[in-house]
Amino acid sequence: MVVEINYLPRRWAKALHDSKARWMVLVLHRRAGKTTAVLNHLQRDALRVPGSVYAYIGPTYKQSKFVAWDIVKNISRPVPGVQYNEAELAVRYPNGSKLVLVGSDSPDSLRGVALWGAGFDEYSMQPSNIFSEIISKALADHLGYAIFFGTPKGKNEFWRLYEIAKRNPDEWVVIHRTIDDSLRDETGETIDNLRVALEDDRKLVAEGAMSEGEFAQEWFCEFNVPVKGAVFKAEWQRLKE
Repeated sequence: MVVEINYLPRRWAKALHDSKARWMVLVLHRRAGKTTAVLNHLQRDALRVPGSVYAYIGPTYKQSKFVAWDIVKNISRPVPGVQYNEAELAVRYPNGSKLVLVGSDSPDSLRGVALWGAGFDEYSMQPSNIFSEIISKALADHLGYAIFFGTPKGKNEFWRLYEIAKRNPDEWVVIHRTIDDSLRDETGETIDNLRVALEDDRKLVAEGAMSEGEFAQEWFCEFNVPVKGAVFKAEWQRLKE
């Protein structure tokens, strides 16, 4: 049986969908289509491997529900016999596989599960031990894979994994895309809208309604931007003086 899913991948997503690597880091600008791509990737593999379990992990359970649940239902609806558990944010496929949505705000609740693959959305906002202590072990039985993806938010665990991945191309897949890459390589109404939105944001920077750092972080995936609202050592010392 052939099932057609309402999904047209962005060009950058081909490297994700073709990859056989266990570890993948996707550093992508805002509105690059990363959540939709990863959810389709997890669902594809759930349909390929009977009785398997895949997990989408957001920073919080509430965010996972708000950001991803409607996308999951939309892309899984064409699958005959698919079932939804709204209370558990879980999709069960007719081959016995599941795709579940969870939050990393309660990481210990994920201990003990067995997974074939996992995707960490906005990994820069997740606890540093969520993968190393918990999910890496959940993936061990089946040598499952992990996808760490998001837009930068300062130099944190997401940045650290990105640097590790760049140094180890034989073990990791790295995809890095700024808005310039998408405007150059992609087409369609969404891309046309992003082109306008980018210029609107440039005006907001010029007017002082948005900082240059925020602009660079969200559109150009710049890690070297201080987290807004943070107080750093030098500033704190000046305040004390």
